[in-house]
Amino acid sequence: MAIEVMFVDDEPDVLEGIETRLYSIRSNWRCRFAESGVEALMMLYPQPADVVVSDMRMPGMDGAEFLEVIKLRFPATVRIILSGETGARGFLRAAAVAHQVLSKPCDLVALQRLIGET
Repeated sequence: MAIEVMFVDDEPDVLEGIETRLYSIRSNWRCRFAESGVEALMMLYPQPADVVVSDMRMPGMDGAEFLEVIKLRFPATVRIILSGETGARGFLRAAAVAHQVLSKPCDLVALQRLIGET
C-alpha cells in the first residue's frame, strides 16, 4: 500500500521540484501538493495523509500554525517541517508541533529515507 504524503509550500517552483525528484517512487508514495495551509486542509479533510511535509515560512497560516491544526485534527499523521529559520524561537515553534524539523533546503534523499521509516 502506498504512503499518502502531502507537501505544502507557498513556492510553486519548490513543489514542482519535489514532484519531479520524487517521480521515480510514485508507486510507493501517493503525493499531493498544496501552496498554502488552507489549501492543504481543504484537501486533507476528505482524504487525510499519512505524512505532511510543510514549509515553515508561508503567508497567512505559517507552517507551525498549519501543523498545529494537523496535530489536533489528524493526530495519527506524521508531521515534518522544513525551515530555513535559524532562530531559537522559530525552531521551538516548529518543534512543538512537528515530529521532525529539517533545515531548508532539504536533501530529498534524506527526506525520502525519513518518510520511508514512518
